[in-house]
Amino acid sequence: MARQLNLDRDQLDHCYEIASLIVSNAFKYIERHSSPAVERTTLMLLGVDGHHRGVPYSSLMVEKLTKDQLRLGSAHWWGKAVLGLKEDPKILAEKLARGKIKWNDIPEVGHQEIKKLTTRMAEEGIQHLNRIRRQTPDFFIDHRSTCPHLALRLKDRKARRFSGKINDAKKWGVALGVLDLQSDDFRRDVWHSEDWQRALRDAKEFKAVPAVSGLSTPEQTCFALQSGFGAVRSDGWSDLLKGEVDARRALVDHSFVLNLVSKWNARILSGHADFLEKNPNTKPYQLLALLLLYEQMARRQGVDFRNIMLSVSLTPAVASGDLSSQFAFLQVVREMFSQSPLWFRVPSPSTPFHFLVASFTEQDVMEVAVENEVSVKQAGQALKTTTGIHEEIALNTHGKIGREAHLLLDQTWKCLKEIQHKTLWKVFETDMLTKDIPSLQGPGLEGIFQKSFHYWNPVASMLRKEEEREE
Repeated sequence: MARQLNLDRDQLDHCYEIASLIVSNAFKYIERHSSPAVERTTLMLLGVDGHHRGVPYSSLMVEKLTKDQLRLGSAHWWGKAVLGLKEDPKILAEKLARGKIKWNDIPEVGHQEIKKLTTRMAEEGIQHLNRIRRQTPDFFIDHRSTCPHLALRLKDRKARRFSGKINDAKKWGVALGVLDLQSDDFRRDVWHSEDWQRALRDAKEFKAVPAVSGLSTPEQTCFALQSGFGAVRSDGWSDLLKGEVDARRALVDHSFVLNLVSKWNARILSGHADFLEKNPNTKPYQLLALLLLYEQMARRQGVDFRNIMLSVSLTPAVASGDLSSQFAFLQVVREMFSQSPLWFRVPSPSTPFHFLVASFTEQDVMEVAVENEVSVKQAGQALKTTTGIHEEIALNTHGKIGREAHLLLDQTWKCLKEIQHKTLWKVFETDMLTKDIPSLQGPGLEGIFQKSFHYWNPVASMLRKEEEREE
């Protein structure tokens, strides 16, 4: 895509640089801390499987470790148990999960022995996921296509109804989908039921993206990758700004999710469009600042630009404005994130102008919320009608759209400068990013713990080595 607005390249590069610095400063905290969700996922990748009354053993095992014990890492305690008690790991996991064996009753074992054993376990777990990923079709979106792809949000708690909705969407010409599942739908016993296995097969063929969120995002992501999905929708930034997860907990968990996505070359979709639905007072430049922070955090963890899919929508202020404001906002988004696929959430109710603006600004995916045949087919027809419109109309870089775009970039730069000056954690305690922002003290803060000097996590260590090798 040729740049059409002649945005100030130096200022744009400075925005990337400031966002990168903000994220780097936040990582000083993130890298020193872990969470129960990270530890549960680590046990999953070390081969801990099975569940008791629908709750995975990994969750029950971590739940029985005190915060002081967790400071050494769940991998340390699991390796110590396997070596010290010399029982079959499957039987041992069940006993630890159900409280038949207490963590404090395990004999002492040398730290080097534990590291050696758990490293081998991690290698086996990673190799297993590698085999699954090799069999997973690439979740490919051609973001140079002349016609945007049509996507549909699907939500249902019943597996058979889910399959029915996916089959209907295929008949209507929908190419992609977002599976809006509940957190407990990711439990292994649920996903391994016959009906859900059939629904998940249909979903993977449909190029569906399971949405993960909440206090178990890392495990949900691991479940999705182990189930053969090539992409997930995960956004710690939006989760914390919606008040669903504490800021520190959200970013610690999100960092680990990005490591998983990077390692297995999966794609990740942000949740910014969902965030806007709950935070209608967000300004366009605030949304752009959040998109930049999301992108820079993903890049820091080794996720390729082409694998960072950004979900965008018109803020209420822009949507209620004239067409020039809509053109300016979406064109700036396109030029700022030229290497990443963009998912444009069509406002509801939609108008033909929304499809015109999105096609002109070369959005890659048009996501609609409706689930009825007439509306979806109308959306598909609107996309076909506006295909190629960006090649027919030239923008006047000194006109109203150009002026609004330059102003938006300048406001974004100022917003990022202020975030850098205040620090990220202080910003979360103010209304700087949105008037509806909740308190920093959201759910999950009590689970965060600082790693001890002897903390051990072979999975995280291997993921870091992989990133260093790629660099």
